[in-house]
Amino acid sequence: MRITRLGLTDFGCHAKLEIEPAAGLTIVRGPNEAGKSTIHEALRLALYRKADSNREDVRHAYRWGASGPPEVRLEFEADGEQGRLFKRFAGPRAEAELIIGEQPTRDLDLIAERIAAITGIPSEAFFRATASVGHAELSEVRSDEPDISDRLQKAISGADRGTARAKKKLDTAIHRYRTEGHKNPGVLKVIREEVAMLEGELATGEAALARLEADRAQWAEAHARREALELESNRQQADLAEAKRAEALAAQRDQAQAEYERLKRATELAEEADRLTAAMPTDIPLASLRGPVTRATTLGYEISELEAELGVAEEADAAEEPEVTPPHPGRWLALAVGLLVLAWLALALLDDLVGGLGLVVLTLAALGALVQGFRLAFRRRQYGLALELARASAAQRQEHDEEQQDRFRRKRRELEAVLAELGVADVDAAAALLASVEANTGRLAHVEGELRGLGVEERDLRRLAEARDQAANAADQAAHALAAMGALAQDPAASRQAAQKLVEQTTPAREQARSEEDQAKGRVDANMVDAELVAGLAERLAAARASQEELERRVRIYEETRNAIELAERATLKTAARYLEEHMGPAVSRVTGGRYVDVQVDETSLAFEVRAPETGELVAVERLSQGTADQLFLAARLGLVRLVTMDRRPPLILDDPFVTFDAARSERALRLLKEAAAEQGFQVILLTCSDRFDALADKLVVLEGPVAVAPAVSPVVSPAGAPD
Repeated sequence: MRITRLGLTDFGCHAKLEIEPAAGLTIVRGPNEAGKSTIHEALRLALYRKADSNREDVRHAYRWGASGPPEVRLEFEADGEQGRLFKRFAGPRAEAELIIGEQPTRDLDLIAERIAAITGIPSEAFFRATASVGHAELSEVRSDEPDISDRLQKAISGADRGTARAKKKLDTAIHRYRTEGHKNPGVLKVIREEVAMLEGELATGEAALARLEADRAQWAEAHARREALELESNRQQADLAEAKRAEALAAQRDQAQAEYERLKRATELAEEADRLTAAMPTDIPLASLRGPVTRATTLGYEISELEAELGVAEEADAAEEPEVTPPHPGRWLALAVGLLVLAWLALALLDDLVGGLGLVVLTLAALGALVQGFRLAFRRRQYGLALELARASAAQRQEHDEEQQDRFRRKRRELEAVLAELGVADVDAAAALLASVEANTGRLAHVEGELRGLGVEERDLRRLAEARDQAANAADQAAHALAAMGALAQDPAASRQAAQKLVEQTTPAREQARSEEDQAKGRVDANMVDAELVAGLAERLAAARASQEELERRVRIYEETRNAIELAERATLKTAARYLEEHMGPAVSRVTGGRYVDVQVDETSLAFEVRAPETGELVAVERLSQGTADQLFLAARLGLVRLVTMDRRPPLILDDPFVTFDAARSERALRLLKEAAAEQGFQVILLTCSDRFDALADKLVVLEGPVAVAPAVSPVVSPAGAPD
């Protein structure tokens, strides 16, 4: 089959599109959202989806804002005849027409059958697994789909019909017999349940007579045992009530004693609180006392520091005296000048050798005197600067000392005022006063806290004493009542636990005896055994067992037939595996540039392995890079198309399948596809974003990218729930 024209109307992003593919390689190029994948989807739906389909992918094909449903028109050549296919996807109002030669067909099922016969591909799922290659579909070689296995079997054996339909019928029959569901049980389960039910009923009937006498004996025995246990239980209940009363009295005594101890301690604490309040050394509250005492302490420290600072300042003034004045440098300078004069005179008066030597010696001596003069001049300069700094520092220190004297007098007056406010003589007395108040206040707070912890709000000593005495009287009364109970008073809790344990031990036995008595009586009353009914159950059980054996034999025949078909399919897959190895090897070698030559295909799962050139070992496809794995799967898809379609040539639709290929392998893969188109009669349509393949195309179709548009004022809702 070769598509000569493709027309789309209101399909996806295309309002109107016409394409005339070449017989060989057609490249449809465009940027993202140009509608390339929409063309792929349109071809798939046009060839293998009924026009009245309402699946989600059909609803998504509606163009936004379009007033009508999507339409696809195909013109093609097949077996030397011209054909036209039209589909309008509108749900219940769908339209479809197939014309080959002069014979039009509008029946949807017949159209599907004729397209399958023309392309050699029977279903949409099979098309997805073979002739349709998307960039995200290369790794989905569905070797386990019934459609593929069925087509492989027909292609190799030449059978008129495949095995998938027979297997499906056998699976349905086996499921009908073997299913174990609760709502829809299988035939075998029904007969097994009937046999089990009859066996149970027969066993029940046969055992009923034997149980009747045993139940009567158990009834009499349980009745006697129950009466004895009830007498014992009544006595134990009385002992338990007395033990509980003793335990309640003990608890009352302990509670009254605890209340007495609490009130006794509260009385002592209230007395202590009164003593502490009376012994407080001052009327000034602790919160108001802390500030003045802290201020007095701070002032004392500051006064001490000022006194020390003033004493240090006096010692510094006394110790700072100027150094002795350095001598004047004039003598050394005069000496240097005299030596230079003598040197020139010696040079002028004496001969050259002696005069020159004298000049050098006297010049060196003059330089030494000159250096000493400069040193004395520098020392006198330093002395003058130090003297000026000492005088300025003395003036500043005197001014600072006067300020500190004033500050000392102010701090002293402030301290005397704070001490007078506190009523103490000095800072130590103020600190002692604060410590005493803090100690009394802290103890008083502790006492108050303990009183609150005891839950006592009352502070009147007379009332506390009265409540204490009442608690003591209540404890004595409970103790006297408990003592009158004898041995129970020694350990009421242990006595109550022992009595409770006896009751707990006797009660289950009594209830068990009552239950056994009731059950035995009920069994006797309910035992309505009938010998004739038991005989009838035995006859029905024999007939049901015979029916079960017949049904199980029939299911075994179905399963053996199903297994035979499975064996035939495995043989078919084995043949397919050898075919793929033979045809994939050259293709894989071509695409990978000779890196991988030996390809092996598993005959049960069609899984691939290639021989690694580095190690010479077979490597599973999962261990290869994504790009190499995609290349293997692409070769497998091409091999499957050639194998299962036999002499048919469906168009190969490729939607950017080279996204994981490098540049070299992409070009080699496309050249391989182009050769397949030229040599084997396949029509190849490549949808891509890249322009690197343009030179290889027999025909190039360039799609424009999307443009920004203003939003519609009133959106139009397309039929069948399409987007607006």
